[in-house]
Amino acid sequence: MSPPSQPRICAWLVLASSLLGCAEAPERVSPLALSSAQAAQQVSLAGHVEVLVEPGQAWTAREAAAQEGYRATARHHLSFGLNENAHWLRFTVDAPRAGLLEVDYAPLDHVDLYRLAGDGFDVQRAGDAVPHGAWPRDHRVPTFELPAGRHTYLMRVQSTSPVEIPLRWSSEEAHARAARFDAAWHWGLLGLLLGLALYNLFLFVSLRDRSYLWYVLYIASVSGLSATHAGLGFQMLWPDATWWNSVGIVVLIGASIFFMAGFTRSFLSLGLRMPRADQAMQVVAAVALAHIVLTPFVFGALWQVLGALLVLGILAFACTLGVLRWRAGFSSARWFLLAYGAMSLGVAISILNALDVLPPVWVSAEAFQIAFAVEGLLLSLALGDRVQRYRRALERHRRLLEEEVAERTEALSRANTSLRAEIAARAEREAEHAQLTEEMRHRQQLEALGRLAGGVAHDMNNVLGSIVGFATLLEQELPDGSRQHDDAAAIVRSAVRGRDLTANLLGFARRGKRIRTQVSLHTVVADALTVLRGTFRERVEVAL
Repeated sequence: MSPPSQPRICAWLVLASSLLGCAEAPERVSPLALSSAQAAQQVSLAGHVEVLVEPGQAWTAREAAAQEGYRATARHHLSFGLNENAHWLRFTVDAPRAGLLEVDYAPLDHVDLYRLAGDGFDVQRAGDAVPHGAWPRDHRVPTFELPAGRHTYLMRVQSTSPVEIPLRWSSEEAHARAARFDAAWHWGLLGLLLGLALYNLFLFVSLRDRSYLWYVLYIASVSGLSATHAGLGFQMLWPDATWWNSVGIVVLIGASIFFMAGFTRSFLSLGLRMPRADQAMQVVAAVALAHIVLTPFVFGALWQVLGALLVLGILAFACTLGVLRWRAGFSSARWFLLAYGAMSLGVAISILNALDVLPPVWVSAEAFQIAFAVEGLLLSLALGDRVQRYRRALERHRRLLEEEVAERTEALSRANTSLRAEIAARAEREAEHAQLTEEMRHRQQLEALGRLAGGVAHDMNNVLGSIVGFATLLEQELPDGSRQHDDAAAIVRSAVRGRDLTANLLGFARRGKRIRTQVSLHTVVADALTVLRGTFRERVEVAL
């Protein structure tokens, strides 16, 4: 069983309208004669098809059958690029059993199969312009029923999209097996892309990083593009929306370019790191947005060429920016480069397969779809690596901040300890100063009291001297034994004691050099008692 071939979106990028014809071959081709074993499998009609391009005026099937200009082609892949003229294919199938004819390219607008039946033609119609419910078979690509026996068929193909007509005979059993594999592959691919989109949407809600939102929107548009191009959208989601199925691919290509530009700007931080490149990417996004808005009004071959040029341009531009950012030290750009490199490789393989350079194997046929999946995974890894890079940088900054805080804290602790010690020393000095001030004040008070006492003692000494003199004279004049004589003697004794006390006060208050010398302790104590005796209470007696 030959693998199912999947046509590529970008194959027509390098196919000019000059490639409308096919390679030269014999004027007539042999019928596809199937053995019983071959009829149970899938067999390509390559080498058994003749092609004629309708000049402009639409032919009927009878008119097309009468034409003599059919030319044979030996190409594996019938590809005519962007050409809105109808292409008529003529081929003969000789099969021992009934089977199916698959046209494994979903974006074709009109695919009409004619089989001569009596005087007329039995016709089956499919394509984007035909509601999916009116197709002969419910399949994602045009599939027609062929009866057993030898029959010659005419097929009219016309489309505004690139014209690719990969024809394949298939038995019912082989078709069912291929359909199961085909569904598993395409739905698995869509499930992978949508799973990545949903996962990164959760990350956007958690992290509030716009790169995740751009990624989700880009993957969503790519998923829609993949489903539309594969025919799954028309089969499952909008079976009657023929207009949308025709323009949807071009609109989704524009949306993918717009969201790719936004993702590239955000992921590579172009606004901060490369302002001019950021402005250029904004221009690309604006052109893509205009392409989306204007597609319903100016849809056509040239408009699709513009979309293709935008795809190639943004891929080349994004890869260039990725290289520059990687060389500037942004390590996550390597995943970005791998992702867009995978997409570019998928486009290149698709183009080579469309040019019949590569053999029609499953990998080359599905290169574009595989590139979608690989790109989605690698971009998701790029986002994860970017987050890890930021986390590592944040961790480094956190450690540096902790070290700086620890150093500052230690310095503040030392300064605080020093300040506390200084405050304590200052408090001690202030206490000593207060004590010294108090002592000085007390000394000043004592000194003032001494000066006052000295002055008083000097005056009292003069008074007491006079009293002693006059009392002594009075005592001498009075007769001994008389009461007056005794009173005069008492006055003399009291005056002498007062004179001695004032003499001691004068000695205490007198300034001068202090001389250390031996004294009689008895005399010193007696003198002190003489001074202090007046301060004692009457009931206190001091004996020496």
